[in-house]
Amino acid sequence: MKVQIVRKDQEAIVGYEVVKVESPNSLEISHLVDNSCENILAADLVDSFNNEILPQLCKALVSKLRFNGQLVLGGTDVRFFAKHLLNGILSPEEACEIVRSIHSMSTSDMVRQQLESVNLRVISIHMDGLHYEVKAVRA
Repeated sequence: MKVQIVRKDQEAIVGYEVVKVESPNSLEISHLVDNSCENILAADLVDSFNNEILPQLCKALVSKLRFNGQLVLGGTDVRFFAKHLLNGILSPEEACEIVRSIHSMSTSDMVRQQLESVNLRVISIHMDGLHYEVKAVRA
């Protein structure tokens, strides 16, 4: 099974079962059978959760992954956000819009550490502007 986790305002990829994040710090995935997902794509999920909840979020996602299943978890990197704002790459208006549209910011290192703590093997970290994606496999 392939699962994509999206925010309300995002479009889904054809061929994936879609799970929508309806409110910050809340994700309903109990309908997904444990160890059944070959691929979980959650490219912006971390933006919807407080950093303190990240360990529980990672544990919940890993429980749904089958062995050799892949998880892509991403969000907005607070370091790059600050750098872009200070360097004038982002206008104050653009920065305010980003802050208004997400619940929190984190770093790829924070996510990498959490994924490794739940026994996933990180295979890549991709940065694109303010956004990061950490790809890991359950080995």
